[in-house]
Amino acid sequence: MLVGLATDKIPAMRLLAMDVDENKDLVFNKYKPDSSDITTDIIKEFLGKFQDGKLEPITEDIPEDWDAKPVKILVGKNFNEVAMNEDKDVFVMFHAPWCGLCKFLSPIWDELAEKYNDRDDIVIAKINGAANQVPGVRVRAYPTYMLFPKNTKEVFEFDGKYTLENFSKYLESGGEYVPEKYEKKTKDSAEASDKTTAESPLSSTAESSHSMQEKTETEKQTDKQIIHETKGKSEKAVQSKQTKEKVKKKAENSDPKEAMQQSKHEKDSSKTPS
Repeated sequence: MLVGLATDKIPAMRLLAMDVDENKDLVFNKYKPDSSDITTDIIKEFLGKFQDGKLEPITEDIPEDWDAKPVKILVGKNFNEVAMNEDKDVFVMFHAPWCGLCKFLSPIWDELAEKYNDRDDIVIAKINGAANQVPGVRVRAYPTYMLFPKNTKEVFEFDGKYTLENFSKYLESGGEYVPEKYEKKTKDSAEASDKTTAESPLSSTAESSHSMQEKTETEKQTDKQIIHETKGKSEKAVQSKQTKEKVKKKAENSDPKEAMQQSKHEKDSSKTPS
């Protein structure tokens, strides 16, 4: 999981080197060889470049259509150019292909990008953190959302409920808005939650969200809470939309005079004492 290799890319070779950043936190730097072949000569050359300090952190190539959609696709090679642009507010989602929670929350991120698609000073982007390493940016878990505001070199990590409203307010405030957070569950409440969500098909999706280290039970329960709340809001939105469509369709197909008479009859009936 830490290497971030898809099954169709195996066998493959990657080098994980432990290091300490400026905050004295332990980090893993990831490297990959230029060739996909695995031979003795290639391994020797690869390790030789590492020992000589000639390897660059792992990155994908820049897609030709990286900016064709509302959500821009970043990789290690174009991250600094886009995210560190001080003329724009850049909001980035760090995700991984194997992260179930990332996939579940992607529609919200797409909706956020659509909302600000006409703004030249705002960029909504995402980057596959498992396949691209950005020096100086530490990602502890997936998904992670970071805001790179314009006119500053500061970086803000979003910490709150994953909703369109929270994302929007956080972005528009330049990272100053304090969003509502998910409730941290105790061990007892987590066990109780397990009993109510064990039969849900989304339970396995929540647990497939994976951090750099194995998630604690409390973190897993938070993932389940995120999915439960997001799913509930989505269902209510769909129901509300369906109801409005039914009312609209009924109004379009009915005789205006009959509709007015029916409305008057309903009002008169409501005034009649029971």
